[in-house]
Amino acid sequence: MKKIFCILFLLGAIFQLSARKAETASFAVVVDMQSYREAKEELDAYMQSIKQDGLNPLLLKGTWRNPDSLRQILKKLYLDKRQALEGAVFIGDIPVAMIRKAQHLTSAFKMDEEHYPWQRSSVPSDRFYDDFDLAFDFIKQDSIHKNLFYYELRPDSEQRLKPEIYSGRIKPFEGKNKYQDLRKYFKKLLRVRAENRKLSRLFYFGGSGYNSESVTARMDEKISFFEQFPSFKTRQNSIRYLYHNRSERVKDLLLCELQDEQSDLALLHHHGSSTAQYISGLPQVSAPERQLNAIKQHLRSKLRESKDTAATVRRFMQQYQLPRSWFEGAFDLEQQRKDSLFNAGLEIVIADIRQIRPNIPVIILDACYNGAFQLDRYLAGAYIFNEGNTVAVQANSVNVLQDKWTNEFLGLLGLGLRIGQWSRLNSYLESHIIGDPAFRFAAVHPTPFDINRSLNQSTHNTAFWKKQSRSPLPELQALSWRKLFEREGTKLSQDLLTEFQSNPQGIVRMECLRLLTACNDANFLRALKLAADDSYELVRRQAAYLMGKSGNPQVTQSLLRIASDNNPGKRVAYCADEALAFFPEKELTEAFNLLSDGKASCLRYDRQQLIDKTERWKRLVSSISQAGSGTKQRRNDIRTLRNYNIHQMLPELCKMLLSEKEELSIRLALVEALGWFNISYRKAEIIETCEQLLRQEKLPEALRKETRRSLRRLNTAWYR
Repeated sequence: MKKIFCILFLLGAIFQLSARKAETASFAVVVDMQSYREAKEELDAYMQSIKQDGLNPLLLKGTWRNPDSLRQILKKLYLDKRQALEGAVFIGDIPVAMIRKAQHLTSAFKMDEEHYPWQRSSVPSDRFYDDFDLAFDFIKQDSIHKNLFYYELRPDSEQRLKPEIYSGRIKPFEGKNKYQDLRKYFKKLLRVRAENRKLSRLFYFGGSGYNSESVTARMDEKISFFEQFPSFKTRQNSIRYLYHNRSERVKDLLLCELQDEQSDLALLHHHGSSTAQYISGLPQVSAPERQLNAIKQHLRSKLRESKDTAATVRRFMQQYQLPRSWFEGAFDLEQQRKDSLFNAGLEIVIADIRQIRPNIPVIILDACYNGAFQLDRYLAGAYIFNEGNTVAVQANSVNVLQDKWTNEFLGLLGLGLRIGQWSRLNSYLESHIIGDPAFRFAAVHPTPFDINRSLNQSTHNTAFWKKQSRSPLPELQALSWRKLFEREGTKLSQDLLTEFQSNPQGIVRMECLRLLTACNDANFLRALKLAADDSYELVRRQAAYLMGKSGNPQVTQSLLRIASDNNPGKRVAYCADEALAFFPEKELTEAFNLLSDGKASCLRYDRQQLIDKTERWKRLVSSISQAGSGTKQRRNDIRTLRNYNIHQMLPELCKMLLSEKEELSIRLALVEALGWFNISYRKAEIIETCEQLLRQEKLPEALRKETRRSLRRLNTAWYR
């Protein structure tokens, strides 16, 4: 078909659109003019590869002066039925939206926006470009980093994520090799795309301190992989696993695994920063000599960090009755070199990745900050701008929650789902595809329909998705319930409960529990009680967390049963312990008396230990309610309520919020924190308070705005 060229000017952007009449779904290739000139041949070949894969490529090249202009263009293309836009990739210097007042759309990011620098306390997010239901107010452009633009989520915006399209970033490191790296990436990408490989082997890694290092969590995660990838059951070595304490040289082992040409997908659980993967902690040793060496190494590191080394030595010697000789060598150059080499073995940094050939095509970095693409250099970028076969990495631009369901719908990749489509189903404000979001594997289990086309064209086809709910593939069953819920909403509540009660597949039950959370009704409470005894560790773990978020007295007994179990799984126990403190002492002790009758010696708690758990929150309540505690301390304590919903405190909090005598900063912090009580069984009280507050004639505009934002959140169905 004949190409159509047109020059468009819109909202400060100058770009050229090269497109074909859409016969299938379209894909926008967005690139800055300099990057296009430097890599034109490779980009043209990439677009041809996109076309051969069944997508209609749209080339958007230009001088992108601000994010608004590009967002308007993408939205226009999406709404134009002739284009049927499915996704977009942002190549080179594309403006970065830094989002504020939207931390509830992240999984874990809770930094105080009032007291930290804007660049640190904002979330770099391409949800600005791919979720058109969100509404933003522009604040300013960064005065130093001109490619960063700050936006605030508006109170009248949608307060949940449901991107209409998917997106990805291909942003090379700044430096003399910037455009050379870009060209090399596309050459690699074209080679890997042409292989049309199937997803036949998965590698996953368990890092130090992640998910409480729960063995049960790891065991059940592996079982869930067999549900998601049924073909793995008939193949030897289809799942490879490495745990951080496997060896003191686990870094070398992990780097070797990342270069394995047989693995297709990697899921790496660990902590991280923008430039490092924190893979291991200090080794667990049993021999006395090795224990002694580990202690000495720790003391040397403390001395090097200390401003007053003499005082530090005295403190440790007095506190632990240590001899002075244990501190020797802290500043010896040879000893520092040895300690430095040891510490380097605990993490993988950009330089380490540059020295290997990452060969796993798709890698998921389940870690904080590894995907901070707003920076000149970021860890996820080191994987794709490298030799080898890695073409796409999912990573996070800020913090990420340890307890999120990282592998939700992962099995759809084995059915040929594009990596961007999968990421769209797992959207958080911080999660991004670094690399080609249109990349996909060849389907291992051929289906009578194209999974990508079905997600685009059958979204509203209820009959189609009801049929898939009885598919022999568990992952399609789970997807069908998500799509049916998007269509029918809370009317599906009873069907979801029935499916949760009867389905033998853990991943399907987990999806049903998530969707029932949005219903937040009697069926949800029934599912929580059943989930307390579920065979899938993640279902039990999520149930414990959700019980704390709900606070409903009806689930007290079930939560206590999880918490009192001698072997619930280490991470389940952690979540249950956290949730217990959100329930009144009287309810807990009554439930404990019923549970402990005749078997108290078999429980993980005794009665006093249970009571002690509530003391921490009693002190917090006292600090918040007393003006003499100081404004700064009270604000910090109020912010704690975002993660820790103390439901019994709500009447007092609502009274404080309505009081015109209370400080404005305290009222602002309160109404924002109350927006996090989104599945509390007392949510109606908060909604009524917010509506009453909005009727106050002399309400400050800042408080009115924040109240509207929280009210919108509280009235939004939540299941993330």
